[in-house]
Amino acid sequence: MEEEFHIGHKIKEHIDSHGIKLQWLGRQLHCLRNTLYNLFERRWIDSDLLMRLSLVLERDFFAEFSEEYTRKLQSKGKKE
Repeated sequence: MEEEFHIGHKIKEHIDSHGIKLQWLGRQLHCLRNTLYNLFERRWIDSDLLMRLSLVLERDFFAEFSEEYTRKLQSKGKKE
């Protein structure tokens, strides 16, 4: 069974792999660390927050969604 897409995990992986401190990220986003921990557990987030994260972390998380969409669309086509 294929793994479900989880944007919170993708964001957490990026933060961990780049050594980004949660305190710094919280200041950039004007939120508490607890809010960030909750974010990492969410499969989906609103587009405004995703844009802010993409800009602050300098990574296009929208591309992650686009790749997932393409993968699912191709998978759907193979089943039909």
